[in-house]
This record gives sequence, C-alpha cells and structure tokens, in this order.
Amino acid sequence: MNRSLQSSMSGSARSVMSTAGSRRGFTLLELTLALGLTIVLMTAVYRAMEIHWQFSVAGQIEVERSQIARALLSKIAADIRSTVYREPDVSAATSSSTTDSTDTSTDSTSSDSDTTVVEYTDPADAFSSNSTGVFGDGQSLVLHISRPMRAKESPSGDPGSGLSQSDLKSVSYFLAGGEASVASMVSGPLSSKQTDDGIEGLSRMSGDRFALIQSTDAGDTPDVASQTELLAPEVNYLSFEYHDGYEWLTEWDSAVERRLPNAIGVTIGFRAPDFPENSFLRRTASESTDTFRIVVPLSAANPFEGVAY
Repeated sequence: MNRSLQSSMSGSARSVMSTAGSRRGFTLLELTLALGLTIVLMTAVYRAMEIHWQFSVAGQIEVERSQIARALLSKIAADIRSTVYREPDVSAATSSSTTDSTDTSTDSTSSDSDTTVVEYTDPADAFSSNSTGVFGDGQSLVLHISRPMRAKESPSGDPGSGLSQSDLKSVSYFLAGGEASVASMVSGPLSSKQTDDGIEGLSRMSGDRFALIQSTDAGDTPDVASQTELLAPEVNYLSFEYHDGYEWLTEWDSAVERRLPNAIGVTIGFRAPDFPENSFLRRTASESTDTFRIVVPLSAANPFEGVAY
C-alpha cells in the first residue's frame, strides 16, 4: 500500500516537472525581432503623419501672404482712386507776369542760360497743407481724397467733440519705423514687437482736412499719432512709383506738376516668417510671394502732353 502511494506521488511529481519544463521564455532573437518590427511600424506611422502634415500645410504661408497683400493693395487702390485735385487759378500769376514783363525782359538772356531747379514738397509738409492732389516719394505717399463723412459717437452715446468735419481727408501710407519723413510725424512705436530691421510694418495715417488746416493755422501740431493705424506688421518693404504718361518717376508733387499722375505703382514686400528656434513647424516661404505689386490708374488724370509722338 505504501509502495503504491509512493509510486503514484512520484509519477505526479514527474508530470508536473515535465509540464514546467515545457514552458520556456522568449529568446533574445525573438525579442530583437519584435523590437525591430515595432521600430519599423512606428517609423512608417511617423512618416505617414509627416507627409499628411506637409500636404495639409503646403502653401499655408503663401495663401496667408496673398490674402494680406490683396486686402492691403485693395485698400490703397481705393484711396488712390478717391484722390481729388483742383488746378490752381493762374489768372493772377499771369497778370503779374505781364505787368513785370518790362523788368524781366532785360534779364532774359541771362535767365535762359540758368537751369531751373524744381523743389518738390516734402510729403510730411503736404499732409497738413492746404493743397490737393498727390504728393509722395519712393517711400511714402500722401493723398488728398474725398470720402463721405461718417458720424462718430463717444462711448457714452453723445455726439463727438463737436469739431466740424468735412468729406475731404488726408491719407498717407508709409513704413512705421522707416526712413520716410512722414514716419517721423508719429511719436512713439505703433507695435510692441521688436524687429531686427526696426521696421514695424505698413501704416496708414489719415486726418480730416478741415481739422488739420485749422490746427496748422492756429500754430498747433496736428495730433496725427492717434489717427495712425498699423495695417500689416508682416510688411517690411514699401515703394511707390508715379507714371506721367511717358515714364516712371520716383517723386510726385501735384503743385509742381499741376496735375495728377496717370498711374501709381505700389510694391509691398514681406519679411521672412518668424518661427521659434528649432521649431518643428519651421519652413521657408516661396520667393514668388515675397513681393506684390499693383498699378492703379487715376481716371481723373490728364493725358500726358509733354511729348509729341
């Protein structure tokens, strides 16, 4: 009886030991293969996500630049087309020249040999002057436009300050922080963001002609800083050209030319996108969207008559 019990116990122990011996762990080769397959799978998933991101954001900066440029150039074109000009009365000047003809006749030979130097009005001076037309150089533009007046109310609901306003406005475009003389009229920075080139962006300054003339006559400096708006901090390049019907000029003065230019060319340029250092989103914009240009014709301008074809 004891022998049979011992034999049965030893047989069950051997079966348990054989079962335990058949349960083996993963070998080093199996672990290496599993790890390799996991890395390949994760790499494929990452690459697929990267390709999807590239296609989804491809052209995003270009589209944003195009939208900003379209809005800016449309606004500038609308102001240019609203420019008004009134030719000054030359009857008084003609009469004075005829009365003094005897005095000037003796010096006609000497005056013919002299070269006449034409000085254009500085755009900063033309902004608040009692004049009409277009004044500008390559970096800034001053327009005297006619725009219907919109009544403004104070936050309390009462009418404005009571200052008389007109539908005539003075509008200027320039780069805040740039070298244009109009930019010096704005006291204080318009943007809190500091840039390497010091350019804060494309700005628009506007003012009521009546208020500007009144303040100038009173000897007060017109408060134009409060009427200056920073339109696009992304823009760091701005240039203007003026077509007289024959060639492009870099300056224009309606008081000297006695007319409006036939067209005004406007070019704006964007600065490189600003990304954090070592950012995953960093990318270079296409050169085709670095600059945008528009040519705005002035329908009120007279045909060019200085050259006979």
